[in-house]
Amino acid sequence: NTKRQFPLTLKSTARGQYNYVITISEEFSVVTPETNISLKNNVGSVQIKICKTERGTVYKREINIDKNIILPDEYDDFRNLMLIWYDNKYRQVIIKEVVGSRRCRDTVHRVCTGS
Repeated sequence: NTKRQFPLTLKSTARGQYNYVITISEEFSVVTPETNISLKNNVGSVQIKICKTERGTVYKREINIDKNIILPDEYDDFRNLMLIWYDNKYRQVIIKEVVGSRRCRDTVHRVCTGS
């Protein structure tokens, strides 16, 4: 139930921003799907962007909570921002080893031959 009777009081407004450029070798590939999520409402905004590049990924997250007192009728807006911000599928970049890469073949060889 997301209906509130009383305001939610935060210590302060909040701003968070994270920008990462992840570079990987040709033996790996990024399997995380590209994402561009943006939500702006009466409480603030959230944006999450995951873009694949030739050798990796650009990962950006930004959240702004513009109010420190969230009124009961604004709580759903606040909750929607938090649901996106804390959703695990937007908090990770998954990388896998490319089958057939030299490193992968060497690893398989060591496992099979014990060398």
